[in-house]
Amino acid sequence: MVSYNRENNPNAGLFIAALRNLGYNNISAINDIIDNALDAEADKVIVKIEKVNGVFVISIIDNGYGMDFDILDQALRLGSAVERDITAELGKFGMGLSTASISIAQVLEVLTKQPQSDEILKSAQDVNEIIKANSFIKYLGEPSKQDLEFFNQYLGEKGQGTIVRMIDCDRLTNKNVNNFAARLTKEIGRTFREYINAGREFYVNGKKVEAEDIYMLSEGGEIYSDEEYEFTFKDEDGTEKKETIRVRLGILPDFGPAGSSERKINAATQGFYVMRNNREIEKGSTLGFYTRHPQLNRFRGEIFFSATLDDNMGVNFQKNGVDLDQAIFDKIHTDVKHQIIAINRMLQKGKAAKGAQDIDHKESERHINKKAPLLRTPKPSDDVGKQINKQKNEEGGRGKDKNPRKPREDVRVRFEAQHDGKAGHIYEARMEGKTTVIVWNIDHPFYERFVVGTKDDKALSTSIDFMIYSLATAELNIMNDETLDMIEEFKNVMSLNLNTLLR
Repeated sequence: MVSYNRENNPNAGLFIAALRNLGYNNISAINDIIDNALDAEADKVIVKIEKVNGVFVISIIDNGYGMDFDILDQALRLGSAVERDITAELGKFGMGLSTASISIAQVLEVLTKQPQSDEILKSAQDVNEIIKANSFIKYLGEPSKQDLEFFNQYLGEKGQGTIVRMIDCDRLTNKNVNNFAARLTKEIGRTFREYINAGREFYVNGKKVEAEDIYMLSEGGEIYSDEEYEFTFKDEDGTEKKETIRVRLGILPDFGPAGSSERKINAATQGFYVMRNNREIEKGSTLGFYTRHPQLNRFRGEIFFSATLDDNMGVNFQKNGVDLDQAIFDKIHTDVKHQIIAINRMLQKGKAAKGAQDIDHKESERHINKKAPLLRTPKPSDDVGKQINKQKNEEGGRGKDKNPRKPREDVRVRFEAQHDGKAGHIYEARMEGKTTVIVWNIDHPFYERFVVGTKDDKALSTSIDFMIYSLATAELNIMNDETLDMIEEFKNVMSLNLNTLLR
């Protein structure tokens, strides 16, 4: 058997040069350092971007619980050995602080103080010193008088927190401070929107960051569906555990070509925004669930998951994307593909997602729901979707959802009605989460004759609903990109012929 008897440490000078080209962009590097602040339970994070003595300096200041000597000693290591709660924390491999700073700046300085301590600690590293010594060296000890003044200026009142200073930022891609700060403000507002909505405060060069509303709900956007999917997996010890993944779909308002261009509603921003521990790690991706198309520019989706699913979701240490394993992909794709097709059809027709309801279909819905286990539905049912965000509910009213949704009843079908013209289809069908939605066209003669005309005869009216439900579920079962045109033509012919015969 081979005996491994020699150390094989990397060449520090070459390794540090390689790390500078690891692939971080400036924004993602700063966001990685902000992750550490949030893990330290900071409720206020300040980012300063400035030019000092001819070099760019970026300071990230947080009022979290700070670090003691041992933790600070680990913090500047590549792969810091600090105990983590992966179910709640944003860090992953303890690489963020070192690799993020190296990707932007020559020098990294950290000042930190814990609330129970009277001592402010300092650690620092310099890329040029590491290359010169060809060794991963750093400073760990007391801060200078100037360091103390800087710390007390921002954190003296609370008496705790951490300041990360990246000095001589020679890798900035945008050296216009105002432009860079404006872009960073927007990115933080989207990336950490759940934290901002839960009460955390962020500031960039003195400007408070507002949470981005990716569905533009305040301007008329809407949540189309919101569901949870349960998965069973085995941890490293082979213990079987259950985790949930939340999928939320929405539709942006129609602002017209000029308004959409102004708001950057385009092919690059459509799609899914992936949230790991309530922090965005990917934006505007199809995730392979659908083909990108201009007609879907107003479509948005979110996927929320816990970091315990990192391996299954394919998360790397930079936290800048996912690669879903096949089981997760298949389960979510089966459900969302019908919904995206339905959203696409609604956007093509230029109709609102929900129309007027003027006939009571509750009896039909109850009967179908009762027999759901025996029916061929578009997808076998899972648990009914529900709102989740444990972190938001931890502190009284701080985490209340600004757009609460009513609890959904345990239904698998819902009937609606809307205007679609006499020449329109008799009905439209779509999936909304795990609920089949059937939308009657109240302008078609079939609706007047057989829905309105039979509303007092429950046996007959429910039979009509059952017939349309059966057509709708058959349609949704075979619907995909290839069969969509065929289904549309079938419904066109059926609807037009019935329109002629019933007039």
